[in-house]
Formats: sequence, C-alpha cells, structure tokens
Amino acid sequence: MFKNWFAQKYRDWRGDDITRASSITAFARWLGINQQVVDGYLKGDNVPRHRSTIDKLVAKFGPEVYKVLGMEVTPLDQVISEVTKLPEEAYPELLSKIQDLLQEYQVQELPSGRGRIPPPR
Repeated sequence: MFKNWFAQKYRDWRGDDITRASSITAFARWLGINQQVVDGYLKGDNVPRHRSTIDKLVAKFGPEVYKVLGMEVTPLDQVISEVTKLPEEAYPELLSKIQDLLQEYQVQELPSGRGRIPPPR
C-alpha cells in the first residue's frame, strides 16, 4: 500500500515534467530524505520506520502518511503536522506561546505526595 501511495506522490510532485529537474534525486532532496531510501520506497523494498523520516513525510504530505503506514494518529502527531505548515520565521512566536501554555498547565506536587494539583491562577 505504501509503495503505491508514495509512487503517486512522486508522480504528483513531478507532474508532466519528466526532465532531470524532476528526478528521483530532486524529489529526495525536496523531501530531505536520502535518495537511495526514496528509491527503495518507490520500488517497494522498504517503508519508513524512523520517526524523523516519517515526520519529514508528514511535513510534505500531511497526516495521511500515518494512515498509509497503519499508524495511529495521536494528538501530538496532529500538532506536529500543523506546525510543519508554518513558515520557519513563525517558530519563535510559536515557542513563546507553547511556553506560556506549559506554565498555565504546570502542576505541583502536593506536600503529602498524594497527588497533583494545578498551580493557583
């Protein structure tokens, strides 16, 4: 299933242009994945297993990658998928907002050790 899906993504990326500029090497470069690995995916020799490779595919093709690989999509996967759509210059602002959110949800240990409570607001 992955082989056919990935081959279609390559054809979609290439379009009608079958020149050297649209080669598998250029596709691999665009994905940020080793050309030999991409070639293996196209031949059906292997499928992505490493999280970093899967994240690169999700950044280009969206969360459908998880479904094609038979993976469960977690809320964190969805967040990562959405973040990769942002331009890199938005990352500092995003990081600041995430840090604010973490502070809001930060929890403290109860003195008795019986549980956790949210900090006072």
